[in-house]
This record gives sequence, C-alpha cells and structure tokens, in this order.
Amino acid sequence: LRTRAAPQGAAYTRCSSPHCGFEVQTLTEKDMEELNVFNWPGLEKRVEDFEQAAGEGELKMVYVKEGSGVVREGEQSAMVRAGQVVMISDGTVSWGGIGDEGLLLISTSTTLDDDEPDAVAKDEPEDLSLKEAAVMLGAGFAFGAVVVLGAGLVGAF
Repeated sequence: LRTRAAPQGAAYTRCSSPHCGFEVQTLTEKDMEELNVFNWPGLEKRVEDFEQAAGEGELKMVYVKEGSGVVREGEQSAMVRAGQVVMISDGTVSWGGIGDEGLLLISTSTTLDDDEPDAVAKDEPEDLSLKEAAVMLGAGFAFGAVVVLGAGLVGAF
C-alpha cells in the first residue's frame, strides 16, 4: 500500500484523491460549503484509539470538527487537528494520540468510480420532439374536453 500524507498547511484540492491509504488536507470555509460538510451523515465523538477503513473503490472523508490526534497506516503518520479532513481510500488507518477533549468527527463515504459522471449524464431525460409535444398537447385538450363534458352531464341530472 502506498500512502500520501499532505503537510499540515496543505490546501484542499478537489481533483486529488488518495491512492491506497490516506491523505490529510486543510479545508477553507468555501471548501466546507462546497462539500456540504455539516450535512454529512456520520457524526461521532471518539476519546480512545480506533481504526477506520475504506473498501476497494471507496473514499471515506472524515472531517475533524474538534480535537486533534495522529492518523497512521504502516510507516506513515500525520497529525490532524480541527478544520482538517482525512481522506481514506482502499485501506485501514489507525487513529491515536487523541487529546483529553477527544475528537468530534463528521464523515461520509463515496465511490471512486470514474464512470459515474457518464452514468449520471445518461439518466438525464431527452427533450421532446415536435411530434411528441403535439401529441401530448392534443391528449391534454381531449382529456380536458372529456372532463368538461362529464361535468356538464353530471350537472344536468
């Protein structure tokens, strides 16, 4: 497994993703808004050492809201603190050196499927042709006429 740990002052770059292992990046306010961090589904408070894993093709992003600690995988380690995100990919990392206040973490997972944007584009509906629009308009008028005729017949009785 290859691990890359970004320096503590590294800026968040949306185009990078960790290759097997983990990466630590500092988020700006704008990055946090774009990633919608405070709406991520995972929220946990940790006060003891623990492990987190991401499966093959999965990217787990863990935002450190409060506290500090050390993330390790094999020989690589990185200090993390509030305001940073740890991105875990294809592996398991150990968290340790957690301060007395503990860690408040917000997390989410996603897939690293390169074909995903194309799949989304294929699901977009196509525009109606002129013929299809005319048929739908005619069907709408016919339905409206039936409703008006039916209401007139019901009113007559």
